[in-house]
Amino acid sequence: MHLPNLNETQSKRLLELCQQTYDIDTVAIDDEKTYRMISDGDTDGIFMMETEWIKYDLRQIRPANIEELTACMALSHSVHMNPYIYPYLKRSRTKYIVFPIYKKIEAVEDILRDTHGMLLYKEQVGKIEDVIEEMPDDVKLCYKTAIATIEEEIQERKRTRTISSHDYFYKRAVFCYKLAYMKANYPDLFDKLRKRVLNIKE
Repeated sequence: MHLPNLNETQSKRLLELCQQTYDIDTVAIDDEKTYRMISDGDTDGIFMMETEWIKYDLRQIRPANIEELTACMALSHSVHMNPYIYPYLKRSRTKYIVFPIYKKIEAVEDILRDTHGMLLYKEQVGKIEDVIEEMPDDVKLCYKTAIATIEEEIQERKRTRTISSHDYFYKRAVFCYKLAYMKANYPDLFDKLRKRVLNIKE
C-alpha cells in the first residue's frame, strides 16, 4: 500500500515516537546500512526524500557520509543549485583536472575539501573571503590570478543565487538521517509508527 508523503510536522512526530522506543540521538552518523538504503532511493517515509526528483539524485550521488548527504539535499532542493549536481558527481568520483592557470591556494582547497572542490555554501564563501582578506599584500600579489578567479566565481554564484546554507541543510540532513536509520535498522517498527502518524489502522 502506497502511503502519503509526510510533512514536516508529521515527520517530527514520527521521530518523537521513534525516540520513545530507541535513543535516536545516540545513533552513529556513519551507518553503512542506512547510507546504502538512502543511495538506493528507498526513502519512502523519509522527510524531504520521498519524491522521485530527490530519489533520482540520491541514486546518482550515492552519499556515503553526512557531508555528502548534506550536499545532495542542498543541490536537490534548489532549482538554481540543481544544475551543479553533475560537476559535483564527477568531482566526487574522479580525480578532477585543474588547469594550471593560477597557483592553488591551500587554505581555499581545505575549505572546499568536504564538497570535492566545489563552492556550494555561503559559509564557504565567508571563510574564503576571510582567508583572502587576511593575506599580506605580498602574498596577495603572488596569488593575484588565483584570487581574481576565485572572487569572480564568488560574485557569479551570488548573482545567480547558486549558494546554499550549509548550516540549514546539515541540520536537515541529520534529521532525515535519523529517520532513515530507523527505517533501515528497524523497518517493522518504522512502518508501524509511520502509519500511526498518518492515522492509518493496521
